[in-house]
Amino acid sequence: MPATTAFMGENHFAPVPVAVYGIDLVLCAVAYTFLATKLHHLHGNDTAFAKALGNDRKGKISVALYAAAVPLAFVNQWIGVAIFVLVAAVWFVPDTRFSRVLEK
Repeated sequence: MPATTAFMGENHFAPVPVAVYGIDLVLCAVAYTFLATKLHHLHGNDTAFAKALGNDRKGKISVALYAAAVPLAFVNQWIGVAIFVLVAAVWFVPDTRFSRVLEK
């Protein structure tokens, strides 16, 4: 992440560095989705973890938005950056899935 962030910053948000940064974010989101899926399988379907994670719609939407931002960065790099900020804002909002399940 630091390398692609620096690459994007040093080139003043040019389309190619923004797209490379987006690819980096896609890979991070895919890794998160893979980890969440494996943890779900490890814990089983009837555990509090599996119930809290649910279908992980938030994670899947993040992957889709990041993937859409990569080609859109070549249309206009600010569209890609706006999508990155949107996904970050979505994850900045506290996720209450786990606390709701634990409170039951």
